[in-house]
Amino acid sequence: AVLEDIDNDKLVIFAIGLMMMIQNFSFAKTYWDLYTHLDLTHIDMYTGQKCRDVWWWLGYSAIVCAIEVLFACGMMLGGWFDSSKMWFWIFWILHAVDAVPGYTVAVIFLGKSLKAMENSGLECFANDSFAHAMNATWKTQVAFYFFYV
Repeated sequence: AVLEDIDNDKLVIFAIGLMMMIQNFSFAKTYWDLYTHLDLTHIDMYTGQKCRDVWWWLGYSAIVCAIEVLFACGMMLGGWFDSSKMWFWIFWILHAVDAVPGYTVAVIFLGKSLKAMENSGLECFANDSFAHAMNATWKTQVAFYFFYV
C-alpha cells in the first residue's frame, strides 16, 4: 500500500476539515456582504422593523459562521497532529457549543425573518439581486445544515 492506514485517516481528517472551513467561510463572507449592503434608509417604519430583523440575523449568521471556521481548523489540526488529541476535543466542544445554539438559531431565525417579509426580503435591498442572493444563500445553508447535522 502506498499510504499507511494512519496516513489515510489523516487525509480524511484534512479533507473533512477543509470542507468545513470552506463551507463556513463561504457562508460567513456571503452573509457579511449581504449584511453590509442592506439599506434601511429607503423604507417605511413598518417594513423597516422587519428589515432590521433580517439585517440583525444576517450579521449574526456571518459571525457564527466565521467562528465555526476557526473551530473547524482547530479540530482539523488537532486530529492531524498525533501529539495533540486534546486539542481536537477542545475544538470539537467549542464547535458544538457554537453550532448548537449559534448556527441552529441563526438558520432558524434568519429563515423566520425572511418568511415574515411580504417579498422574502426584496423590499430590504435597493438592488433585487442582493435579496435573491440572500434567499439562495439561506436555502443552501438549510440544505447543508440537514446534510451536516
